[in-house]
Amino acid sequence: APIADATASTYTVSSADVGSTISVRVTASRTGFVAAVADSSPTSAVTEPPVSNTAVPTISGTARVGAALVASGGTWNPADVSLAFQWLRGGSPIAGATSTTYVLTPADAGSGIAVRVTATRAGFTPQEAVSATTALVAKGTLVAPAPTISGTPKVKKKLKAVVGATSPSGASTSYQWLRNGKVIAAATKSTYKVSKKDKGKKLSVRVVRTLPGYADDTQTSATVSVPKKKK
Repeated sequence: APIADATASTYTVSSADVGSTISVRVTASRTGFVAAVADSSPTSAVTEPPVSNTAVPTISGTARVGAALVASGGTWNPADVSLAFQWLRGGSPIAGATSTTYVLTPADAGSGIAVRVTATRAGFTPQEAVSATTALVAKGTLVAPAPTISGTPKVKKKLKAVVGATSPSGASTSYQWLRNGKVIAAATKSTYKVSKKDKGKKLSVRVVRTLPGYADDTQTSATVSVPKKKK
């Protein structure tokens, strides 16, 4: 079938030709002669050329839970391709992780992360390229203020550990009350009732915050002094 406007001695194959064969019809004419028409043999069926990757995708950022990784799509030929991203954990796709940025989650701790980029363009065969894998993802860092103690440090009075908000939220908190820096048996609640054993001693509370994928945050409050009984 004739191709519209394809009447020169050269023809650039287009995406519309994929799957078809191409031939050329030549018409020869001369004054005083009957025009003659001849068709060439057809080519083989036109195939899609592959998109080629000339520089693999790369990842920037720190491999630590809570941090963001950013993918660069790499370099492709031809340059005007559409890119799709898929983040990988241990070589397997991470559900929903298909943007250029990926925030590392507790599930990533201890695994290497890579990104797979698929390049597509009309008339070309899609191609994939995978970045190098990051270092194993380290546990994140909890950000939390040091605990303080509220209440009056006197026998039979109750002291309370005051803890601020932790970032990210959701961490569990455990308590251990200390007397002169040593563990007080069974004193593991957020409150502590001062006893006679505490007279003349210094009390503090050690707080441990834990969250999956993050290193434990352990901090001890400043001490409060329990006065001795007056004579």
